[in-house]
Amino acid sequence: MDIVTNDIENIESTTHQSRGGKFLKDFGVYSIGILGVKLITFLLVPLYTYFVKDPAEYGYWELCLTFCMIATPAASTQLRDGVFRFLLGESSEKTRENVLNYVYRQLGINLSIVLIISLCVFSVSDIAYLWQTTSLLVTMAIYEVYAQSVRGLGNNKLFVANGLLGTFAIGVFSVLFVALLDMRVNGIILSNIFGRWAAMILIEVRTRFVISRLNWRKIDWRLGKRILFYSLPLLPTAMGWWIISSSNRFFIKYYCGLEATGTFGVVSKFSGVIYSLSIIFYQTWQETALLQYQSADKNKFFSLIFNSYVSALGLLLIIYSFFVKWNYGWLVGANYQSNSIYIYSLGCVSTLYAISSYFELGYQCSRETLRIFWSVLVATIINIALNITLIPIYGITGTIVASLLSYIVLIAYRWTETSQRYFKVNVSMTSVLVLAVVIAGQFVFVYSRQWWIDALFMCVATVIMVLYSPKPVREKLSALVAKYRGR
Repeated sequence: MDIVTNDIENIESTTHQSRGGKFLKDFGVYSIGILGVKLITFLLVPLYTYFVKDPAEYGYWELCLTFCMIATPAASTQLRDGVFRFLLGESSEKTRENVLNYVYRQLGINLSIVLIISLCVFSVSDIAYLWQTTSLLVTMAIYEVYAQSVRGLGNNKLFVANGLLGTFAIGVFSVLFVALLDMRVNGIILSNIFGRWAAMILIEVRTRFVISRLNWRKIDWRLGKRILFYSLPLLPTAMGWWIISSSNRFFIKYYCGLEATGTFGVVSKFSGVIYSLSIIFYQTWQETALLQYQSADKNKFFSLIFNSYVSALGLLLIIYSFFVKWNYGWLVGANYQSNSIYIYSLGCVSTLYAISSYFELGYQCSRETLRIFWSVLVATIINIALNITLIPIYGITGTIVASLLSYIVLIAYRWTETSQRYFKVNVSMTSVLVLAVVIAGQFVFVYSRQWWIDALFMCVATVIMVLYSPKPVREKLSALVAKYRGR
């Protein structure tokens, strides 16, 4: 995907070259961090499925994690986005301190309410893993706001280090709690809690990067009101995102049982690699788009990035999905093998998510964050309705179809509104060709039983996508080949 950033080199002005260089530099930093995090997470899947042999028991972890992902935006009132937006590009140290003071004070109030609600629920109901899930929710909320604070303050390397340290610590605690102490689901949850806290504490002990700027007695309530007005419209949007992408676990549990929830949760982890790469792009593109939104050639610039992004996503989807197909038998435990047929289609879901999130930046650039809500609301309603309709009939296939259709509607909605209000994206024939190849790949993935057929399709698809990729990408690839031959 790094070839996407080099498209910018075709824009000849010095300003455009500098923004291209920044895009490339940020992309490299984020890539190291997020790919490192995903690699460690990827390696934890065999560990978890080996020691938690019952898919139904693993299903409890999937439900706990899904609940936390959906509830974290509400618990933090989406302050993670507010703190990043109001710190980004801010040169005044006093304003930075005011932003952080308000955000962490408000976060403390929010999480106190979460704990009170959990106590009330605990007193009237016996819910499995309630306190473990509450602790994980509080930890995830603090961790997300802390990470975006570091990023907003301009230290991308420290932001990446926080992610790597957190995930590495989760891995270490997982070996201790899950493998050595045989704590199973309890061990997984505790590992995710302790790992995140370990990363934040280690970084603050060494750098005091955030805590040195906190002063609870100095709160700028007018600034806080602006932050809250920016963040609150993003709250239902973020929850809607997670409902579309993760609520299917609850529907699968209700209609198909915990065992199906567990096996589906495992197979969906593999599409997380594509999701992670889209996050790398999003975080890099977010900074570039916010800073370059007023540029005179933004339509050309944004279109160039979009078409190259689609080409990279399509190629990644095909190569990665078939690679996982060939190795799935030894990557997960024997009781989790049944759903490998869904690897490619779940990769398609992650790819559509990546494309839909591309168009979110228009709303953020203009600070019209409330408009994001309406697009997500439409997609969420469609997703829930389709899950209820299709899962009882088609099982896991039904929830995948529901996700695909929901993201297609979301892309169409945002594309239309973005073109009318923010910037216009001109789709090249390259992107259309990528779509055709990706659709063909679904049929090959499902019906092919011979590895050489898969390999032949991958080679043909790669050649087609490279030959018909956007011109700047082809030129960059040619330069790399020439450089390699010249050695």
